[in-house]
Amino acid sequence: MNVRSYINHIFSLSLCRASFILIVLPLVSSCENKISKETIPKIWTSYNPVNGLEQDFADMRAQGIEAIQPGVWGEDTHYATELIRAARKYGMKIIMGFPEITEMAYAIPEENRVRAVMIGGSWQGKAIDRFRFSFSPEKHEIAIQRPVYNTGNVYGKSGRYFPNVQPPIKAEVIVKEKDFDGKQHLHIVQADISEQIDENHWKMKFDLSSVNGALDEVVLAVYWISEGTRDYWIFGDAASAFAESTREALRNTVLQEIEIWKEANGGTFPSDLIFAARFGDECFHISGHLNGEECSYPLWDYSDPAIEHFVENNPGLHYPRGKSWPDMFGRESCAAFMFQFHKANAELAGIIKEVLQQERLENILLFRNITRADVFSINNDHDGSGLDMLAATLDIVHGDPYPARGPDLYNDWEIPVDMSYLQGLARKHKKLLVPWLQAHSYMAGSGGLQDPSPGQLQKMYQQHQAFQTDAIMWLGYGPGYTFPEKRKDSWMQAGEIHIHFRNQKKADKNTAMADFALIRPYTVRALSDIDGRNPLDAFVCHSVLFKAVMNNKLSYDPFEPFSLKELSPSHLSEYPFIVASTGSLGSAELQVLKTNGTPVVLFIYDADNDEIDFEYTGIRTLKEKIRRDIILQDVENNIQIKAGAMDVYEIEKDIPVHLFYNNHPCIWQNDNLIIVSCIGTEDDHAMAEWLWDHLLHTFASLQNKKR
Repeated sequence: MNVRSYINHIFSLSLCRASFILIVLPLVSSCENKISKETIPKIWTSYNPVNGLEQDFADMRAQGIEAIQPGVWGEDTHYATELIRAARKYGMKIIMGFPEITEMAYAIPEENRVRAVMIGGSWQGKAIDRFRFSFSPEKHEIAIQRPVYNTGNVYGKSGRYFPNVQPPIKAEVIVKEKDFDGKQHLHIVQADISEQIDENHWKMKFDLSSVNGALDEVVLAVYWISEGTRDYWIFGDAASAFAESTREALRNTVLQEIEIWKEANGGTFPSDLIFAARFGDECFHISGHLNGEECSYPLWDYSDPAIEHFVENNPGLHYPRGKSWPDMFGRESCAAFMFQFHKANAELAGIIKEVLQQERLENILLFRNITRADVFSINNDHDGSGLDMLAATLDIVHGDPYPARGPDLYNDWEIPVDMSYLQGLARKHKKLLVPWLQAHSYMAGSGGLQDPSPGQLQKMYQQHQAFQTDAIMWLGYGPGYTFPEKRKDSWMQAGEIHIHFRNQKKADKNTAMADFALIRPYTVRALSDIDGRNPLDAFVCHSVLFKAVMNNKLSYDPFEPFSLKELSPSHLSEYPFIVASTGSLGSAELQVLKTNGTPVVLFIYDADNDEIDFEYTGIRTLKEKIRRDIILQDVENNIQIKAGAMDVYEIEKDIPVHLFYNNHPCIWQNDNLIIVSCIGTEDDHAMAEWLWDHLLHTFASLQNKKR
């Protein structure tokens, strides 16, 4: 019996498919009255002309393609007319596109335009949005380098810097008087940054003579606008999603695209052909490659409407000027700033759906790839993608796990790990699930994606089969893509895949069960950083979830609330067990986990402990924080396990302890709650493996007790 059968046999529970209600995101839609999973076209591809529409459509149809997506940047009327003619002739469907308005500030009328603003730049070879600095209490003059995108010119003659950066808007120096204790204690000193030294550097002048505080942990904040370049698609001109002018421009753009297709179809919208619309690409704003210490995330969005929104909703708090410094800004401030950024971008999808409904085109399925390859990439956070928010708003959950990295290099984990998360979102929100499948190369000469071979195509397809996708979509068909000419053998193999996918019988997805619920609150994940200062979310995602999927074949439904207390017990009560991380040990935060006796494994590493729910956690007090590799002991089984760090707590004496460090508890159990106060190491999954081996048996016992 495999692990999944073992779990289901022990638990014998019928899971509720209750969806996580985003209380700050009212525009949530289901797939009701839309194309069903039975009638949706099964085989899609992106499309750019190769040998002319007539020959291309005949070729695609012969290989089983049922729907094409010609672009996300809009089509002119003539091209749309030709696409309609060819699609009708060959019995194919069309996916229309709506452009990424947050990367098109240049298209918004200048008198109303509000560009997004980033914090970034570097000094002494370190990005100022990632590192703090030491200064003496006197006047200073330093040279700030404009935001670095990559350690070198990754795109030929460009790509080292964020392009077309305007002179800095303003600069600040932030000094902590003392640690955050429910209130911020900050000195914010305005700096002069008006003088440009050369193309890439500006003088920054400030005076710390009369400032008291932690001058060895000083934050530098420089605010920039990058207009990007039209010479390379990846560098857009960032418009603020918070600005009403951006939202109005999006409404107008959607109406313009609809009008183009109406005109191309003789005055009426071709609803018989267009069943879906793709909105933009994976990045609302561009994020850096982070392959060197001078590379900025950067942090978005510090435009006036974004700051006004933060101040209105977070009275008494300064917004964060850097990443992962809760000792300065507080956990709440860091989480609120990222949460509002993701929310504003997700609301753009809601605006598109409003327009479609007004135009009586509500049956069109809206989607975008809500994540780059690697659902846990920190870049998702910084380019503005909140996966749970987007999944709740869109009609299709769509991502791009691309595993083919070379003729003999295939990332076996990429599809299972990414698709487990995406499938859980689709299952929870009752949305369709349609992944990108790789049929292209990207930066192949420097370890990037390679055109997949027939064998790699078949492996991709087989891995996706485990997730009961409603359709598959290739990227793609066109000049420079794998299909049809770069790898003709792969194009032929794709035809065989299409036959199998259309003919297979699928289980009813409504009967599918998730093995557990995962809770990733913003109060934890917003602190995660590339430099390892706040590693809890990375440990849970890259190690605990990785092993859950790859070793134990478990499925889960992800929840991404602002904090645990935003959830209702009804969302979680029917899951066999819950895996959660928390930023607080207070009763209000943990209340949702205390009901119904559902087993919970709770990761509390580096949680705020100003309030502690003793009755639920068994914790009396925090004794110390250990921030180095240590060896833990499983005394009962005589096993030693390497850990990366832990918080040492004094707990109630009679509570069972599963793992110790020098007689200090690091994993213990209080009734249905298993608390983990340690994390694993970056290069070793031993702790995650031990957790799952141990937890499966423990949860089985708890479920029997619950029944």
